[in-house]
Amino acid sequence: MHPKGQVSLFIIIGLVLLAAAVLFFSIAEPSAVGPAQTETGLRQKTPQKAAPLQSYVEACMRQTGRQALVLAGSQGGFTHLPDDQPRVDTIMSSVAAWYDKGMDTRPTDEEVASQLSLYMDEVLPSCLNDFQDFPYPVKVLAEPHTLATITESKVIFETSYTLEMTLDDEVLTVDAFRTELTTQFGHALYVGKAIADMELALPDEIDPTFMNQFGMDVSVHAYRENEVVYVIKGDEELLGFPLVFMVSSIYDFDTTPENRFTNLAPLRAVVGQPFSYDFDALNESDVNFSMHTPGFFINRSAGVLRFTPLPEDVGNHTLFLELQDGPVLVREAVPIEITQTVPADSLRLRAAVGVTFRHSFPVASPLPDFPYTGYVTGPFAFNGSSLTYTPLMADQGEHFFEVLLFDDGVFINKTAYVIEVP
Repeated sequence: MHPKGQVSLFIIIGLVLLAAAVLFFSIAEPSAVGPAQTETGLRQKTPQKAAPLQSYVEACMRQTGRQALVLAGSQGGFTHLPDDQPRVDTIMSSVAAWYDKGMDTRPTDEEVASQLSLYMDEVLPSCLNDFQDFPYPVKVLAEPHTLATITESKVIFETSYTLEMTLDDEVLTVDAFRTELTTQFGHALYVGKAIADMELALPDEIDPTFMNQFGMDVSVHAYRENEVVYVIKGDEELLGFPLVFMVSSIYDFDTTPENRFTNLAPLRAVVGQPFSYDFDALNESDVNFSMHTPGFFINRSAGVLRFTPLPEDVGNHTLFLELQDGPVLVREAVPIEITQTVPADSLRLRAAVGVTFRHSFPVASPLPDFPYTGYVTGPFAFNGSSLTYTPLMADQGEHFFEVLLFDDGVFINKTAYVIEVP
């Protein structure tokens, strides 16, 4: 097997959910509150009476800017993918290839910023809707022209857009608008460039641990025999979806691994509550599982991790896993968060001592021919879609677990639950 096949094959987002964000951008109301803004050379001081128009336009700029970041993130930095740009087609978008069989095909930072600017120019008028919802008459004297600037922690949009507002028989002109979004988009762009640099320097191999040094979740999904998509995920949300930046690579060899883990995802556990998780492989015949994280142990033949967290375990940890299949060694890194108390986002269920508790979980896929696979974190009987549990007297209290859904080895989403046993 080629070393390039030894890559992480899980995505820390739901592709179907992100597709919805790309295809159905919702326009925010003009009253939306955005980041604080500062004066620049482009944006001149606005007459006090024209301040409502300034705020109205910049609210739409914030919403349109977020849309631009989501779209560019899903297409490898492009809001308008050029016809001659190499790409990998996924179920939710076409992702620009930044590495194409030994060639550097990534856009420059300036080209990405230009794409964001172009999107703002094209979509901002639609958001404003001919100012039909604005309380005063507005005339457009010149179409918008935007300059986007990408920094490590912000994306700034400065737009020249000459508008006339009539207020109490007085005509007021505003021609410069500015908004800035605090975002990890620029850092994700840097991570994507670092991955492309690594591939150009080491075209025949990839080190999964390389992905863990950037402070962002980075995962890899193999689409076809010589195509992969890197998914760079931040801890912020845009339009209700996680910040995601995707780039793809096209190779001149088969990237499909002979064996791999099929249910990797971020995990959570709670102090004092037994935790268990069964790590699965594509082919579990004659394979050995191992873990190289101090304080954590995995069943070598079954791949089951079991432990009860202690108070001193609270915090974020990384589980370093290995799958040995003959001469093939697959290494992965999985984050696990241990909390002192039950996470606030947990849905609550109730069970009674001595009474068999059954609960079915929604695991249906939007594609009926490809059902999701469900896993549970916790010492419960779970058949992939329903949980069965008969509490004992010793079980009185709260029991935390999560249901994780996968689609052919790709992590879709997870839901946290707490069973209360009075």
